[in-house]
Amino acid sequence: MQSCSMTTKEKVAALADQHGIERSRDESAFLAKAFSRISGIEGDETLELIADLLKARVISTDEATAMVLSHVRESGKMSA
Repeated sequence: MQSCSMTTKEKVAALADQHGIERSRDESAFLAKAFSRISGIEGDETLELIADLLKARVISTDEATAMVLSHVRESGKMSA
């Protein structure tokens, strides 16, 4: 059996597609992005999709946390 080595970004996109989840563009998404920038964290589409999956109760808080950490590590947004 061949192992599937998808990145977190690919896994999140596939999960969102499977459940018909699209990235939020409402006021709460705008505010979340603004607070992230103020905190020194620049989000991206994957992080927004993780939040949307959590909001839609497709994933748990623990799953969302694990996905965020994995994505940040993979994308080099976190120093060692």
